[in-house]
Amino acid sequence: FGDGDAKFGGQAATYTLAHRLACDERHPREVAVIIPPTLGMDWDDWAKANPTTRPKLADYGLEIKAPT
Repeated sequence: FGDGDAKFGGQAATYTLAHRLACDERHPREVAVIIPPTLGMDWDDWAKANPTTRPKLADYGLEIKAPT
């Protein structure tokens, strides 16, 4: 989950981390990036604006898998 910064700093940092994690051959893993749907919002802002709705991994076609 990354921030939806208006100047894209949060998105850049999120994708940089995602790339680093996805390329780590010592600890292979699947990586996904989810950014708030409204530009300029982070997830805290989004949660405050949508108090009855919480994003779920399944909403994005994702699931947490146990390590093998």
